Amino acid sequence: MPKKYDAPVLLGIERGNAGYLAAWCPYCVEFHLHGREEGHVVAHCTNEESPFNKTGYYLKRVKYHGKKIIIENTPLKQGRKH
Repeated sequence: MPKKYDAPVLLGIERGNAGYLAAWCPYCVEFHLHGREEGHVVAHCTNEESPFNKTGYYLKRVKYHGKKIIIENTPLKQGRKH
């Protein structure tokens, strides 16, 4: 079974002023909605073939500023307790 450190990093796009994150899933072809924190999360995939169901993924926060995407250069947290 894959470990958390095998999980890929997805960009977590901030939604609105509250800071909740949305990540585009290429396997489900839709956004998955998450809380405000970066780090390892459990996948919300409905596609049974998605490898994210086994590994989860790390969210890295990005912000939109006009037509630019801003990624802060901060290390990812190793994860939350699930």
